[in-house]
Amino acid sequence: NPGPEVQPTALVFVGNAARNPGSQNILISNPTSQPVSFGSSRTFLRPGGNWFVHVPSEGTVPPNDPARIVVQAEFTGLEPGAIRSFLNLGFADGSSRTVNVLT
Repeated sequence: NPGPEVQPTALVFVGNAARNPGSQNILISNPTSQPVSFGSSRTFLRPGGNWFVHVPSEGTVPPNDPARIVVQAEFTGLEPGAIRSFLNLGFADGSSRTVNVLT
């Protein structure tokens, strides 16, 4: 079992404090014959983090039917510059995946 496949493995958001960029999607595929559940967390490397949200934060991925996570950036109050953060996904089969989320 190679574990769930997460695509893309990185998201890049570009914008400014006056206007947030559009949302982006992450798809989780399950190559097994059994559903697999997942949970998630976010890691921010810079003070004043919490600059993006995602839904859902947990769920189940059935075989042959990818699950979608929507990620939305919130630039209000952020200082200019590149920021690297992570969306961490943990699966019931013990595997984990990390998606880089960049401004």
